[in-house]
Amino acid sequence: MLKTAKIMEQAYHTASDINDRLRAANEALRYYEQAGEISEVNRLRGVATELIDPDQRKAVIANLSASAPEEIETHIDALCTTSALRIIGVLHCVEAIEKAAVAVADSEFTDPMPYVEAVLYGIEGVTSANVPTSIDVNWRQRLRAAIEEHFIGEGLVNSRVYAIHAVLAFDEPEVNLSSLETAVQLDPDNGDYLGRLGRAYILHSRWNEAETYLRRAKELVPDYMKMDIEAQIDMVESQLNR
Repeated sequence: MLKTAKIMEQAYHTASDINDRLRAANEALRYYEQAGEISEVNRLRGVATELIDPDQRKAVIANLSASAPEEIETHIDALCTTSALRIIGVLHCVEAIEKAAVAVADSEFTDPMPYVEAVLYGIEGVTSANVPTSIDVNWRQRLRAAIEEHFIGEGLVNSRVYAIHAVLAFDEPEVNLSSLETAVQLDPDNGDYLGRLGRAYILHSRWNEAETYLRRAKELVPDYMKMDIEAQIDMVESQLNR
């Protein structure tokens, strides 16, 4: 284990791309932990944190109007990828997203939506990483509040805003359903949103609506998603035929 950890740490030092470096750091940390080398874990985590430089990135994000959307997305990505979250935790990512949301809402951009998309990209990163709630008990609620106050509340919306809001409100079925309905209204040919709305109707035992949206989704999603939707349709039909 220790030898493999050293090899992965060397890869961390020699890789040129930051994401490759962070992935190598995570592998090295994992092997150091398995070898019981806690001092090496702490040392390498400190080194990798300096590479990420979360405070500097959050400062750039807070002054969002001075940067292009692509640059803001790069800084958020560096804080919110799975590799970064395992090294620095979720709090830096959440604070960056909150700062960015405030800056977008307070800006005077002619078209603020590219910046909204950059923020949403970061939220997708942290939600897809399956960060345990115990790391920061309020991180989902804080991200949801940022969307509600600074995007939805300010009218900075598109279908993706509502789709991501639905993910963050998964524990409140009525809110989740309402956001998915709005996402589909704004993007009626999005197979993913249609499928998610159909599954939400299942949770509410609204079988006819579930069947309608699942069948529409089946026509639009990629082939690899069709089998799951077909299974959902079969289940809905069994309920309708009872």
